[in-house]
Amino acid sequence: MNLDLGYPVYYIFAIILLAFCYSFALYFRNKKSNHLPRVLIYLLFSLRFISVFVISFLLLEPVVKTVSSVVEKPIVVFVQDNSESILLSKDSSFYKNDYLDSVSLFKRLVAEKYELEVLNFGNEVTSNSSIDYTQKKTDFNALFKSIKERFLGRNLAAIVLASDGIMNSGFDPLYKDYGLDQVTLHALVLGDTNFRKDISVQKVRFNKQVKIGNKYPVEGQVLVKGYKNETIKVSLYAGDELLAQQQKVISQELEALSCMFTVESSVEGIQQLRVEAENKPDEITYKNNSYSLFVNVVNNVEKILILASAPHPDIAALKQSLNDKIGRALDVQLIADFKDSISSYDLLVLHRADNSNKRKLLKIVNESKKENIPILYFTGSDLNADLYKEINPSIALGPINGSYVVSPIVNPSFSSFIISQKMGALIKSFPPLEIPFSSSYKNKVSGDVILYQSINGVPTAYPLVQLVEFDNQRKCTFLGEGIWRWRLNEYVETGGFNEFDSFFSKIVQYLLSSNKKEKFSIDYQQEYQENEAVSISAKLFNDNYEQVNSAEVLLQLYNDSAKILEKNFSSSYSGYAVKLNELNPGRYNFEISTQLGKKMYRKKGNFIIKKMRLEFLRTNADYQFLGQLAQKYSGEVYTANELSKLALQLNTKNDVAQIIHEQVKVQELINWKILLFFIVLLLAVEWVVRKISGAY
Repeated sequence: MNLDLGYPVYYIFAIILLAFCYSFALYFRNKKSNHLPRVLIYLLFSLRFISVFVISFLLLEPVVKTVSSVVEKPIVVFVQDNSESILLSKDSSFYKNDYLDSVSLFKRLVAEKYELEVLNFGNEVTSNSSIDYTQKKTDFNALFKSIKERFLGRNLAAIVLASDGIMNSGFDPLYKDYGLDQVTLHALVLGDTNFRKDISVQKVRFNKQVKIGNKYPVEGQVLVKGYKNETIKVSLYAGDELLAQQQKVISQELEALSCMFTVESSVEGIQQLRVEAENKPDEITYKNNSYSLFVNVVNNVEKILILASAPHPDIAALKQSLNDKIGRALDVQLIADFKDSISSYDLLVLHRADNSNKRKLLKIVNESKKENIPILYFTGSDLNADLYKEINPSIALGPINGSYVVSPIVNPSFSSFIISQKMGALIKSFPPLEIPFSSSYKNKVSGDVILYQSINGVPTAYPLVQLVEFDNQRKCTFLGEGIWRWRLNEYVETGGFNEFDSFFSKIVQYLLSSNKKEKFSIDYQQEYQENEAVSISAKLFNDNYEQVNSAEVLLQLYNDSAKILEKNFSSSYSGYAVKLNELNPGRYNFEISTQLGKKMYRKKGNFIIKKMRLEFLRTNADYQFLGQLAQKYSGEVYTANELSKLALQLNTKNDVAQIIHEQVKVQELINWKILLFFIVLLLAVEWVVRKISGAY
């Protein structure tokens, strides 16, 4: 324990002298004290001297530093795969009973030498939760990212991963660095690799949207294991109505079948279909024998044309993002090859237009202007300034001299559509884009900036992505190339492309919409997975287009025609939001209503929740993957019956050690309540003695 002052040490002598002089003058130079006994004067002098000294000493801001040692045991993280596929093993009862007892014993055996942390994972990572094997998917990437975040800077010695190795979501952890190179990983293999009979509908290929009155194909891909020389039926249903059925003869022990059906779209709206393979005796599970699909039958299909000067990975990213969306058809062509009329399309996307086809390009742009067809522009690093001025006069560029890279920044005032909080967070981590180097970017037409440019971490007022509307034509300018890296970045971070795809779909939807800026807008996805929270957000504006966050917004949710839920949106500075959890798979309709003044606003929509079947598509454990993972982190592979052996190996390991941390605790003496009590006691005793002795 050390005592430090906020002032030089010689100040102590000064306050001793001050306390002595003050107390001496009060009791030895005060005539009122002459009648008191000498002993009593010395007592009162001492009390006053001590109290004045302590009070003055506290003014020097003294602090007490206490240094203590904290011993941190090496940490072992036991990770349990809590997904549904674990129970597909023939020993499912073992994993529900005896295995759990073995895990409890393992925890007790290693608890003396190690600090034990327990995690469960599947579609999410949780700590100290029960093992019930109910998770709908297995994401190893999310697991390792969570371990890195939870134990960063701590004495992590080993990871014990208990899993069947079936990975069906997220990035492959074998090909990603998580900063865990000094940590040993032991794989505890669950499940079995034995060949077991099963029939599963692995995948169904279909168009998510079709035009009413047209016929469309539905192809079911069925994997059959262990039913050689038998006949199986594969059927297509709409609800309980049988639409078509095929019989297939199985000629091999392991055979993949393709069953093609043709369906007529006669009713507008979402049509739910089901491809179902018949149940056979001795199957490992019947949960993978059917596959539900949803087809949106529309009256009109929005046609989008992407014209590019040359092939580019950004085109592939756009195509994957925009293709096969409900009510939308996509056509991708090179400018040099395009011979049709632009008038048959609803949206034109121009990517890196150059001088090689200038005459044709200007004709296409002028025709789109005449037909009021909206345009989405993508510039390139080698932009031709003169051509750009002719095809897109909304943003005036200064002299162009090569290219440079910029990072995106979300415009907090952007309000033409809703950018989700998740997308806003992802944008901050997106790789930079390569854009034309210009001395200035000036808006010649008033527009709404979606993203600004950040140059070397410095925010600017230059637009990166901007929406404009003039001469009855909507345009969006994207000053840069490299968005394919954004899509790939989201996959690495989240294992999917939902936010990137949604962002560009909203830009396209805004361009396709001929309405003025809406005063009440909503944002939601049309497809959700089972166990995924349904999030719907909304924004409300008054007549001056100022955001209003104080109104009551009500959601009414219907399953078919029956109302199942009524819920109010929560409000925040960014608008309104509601989250719905644990909805069953199926089709849902909703109505959202609010009132501002005397004006009522209503929005209707629908979405579907798809049943997750990922855990039932692969029924054999992947021991090879677990072995490679253990090898990557210098560990070993154990079976579920070798938990005690693994505990012994960890306990006899000599290259792990405790870490001793020095913990410094600083306390200000002025905050010590005991000193306050001491000072009050001294002054109180002095006052009582003076009162009794008649010194007052």
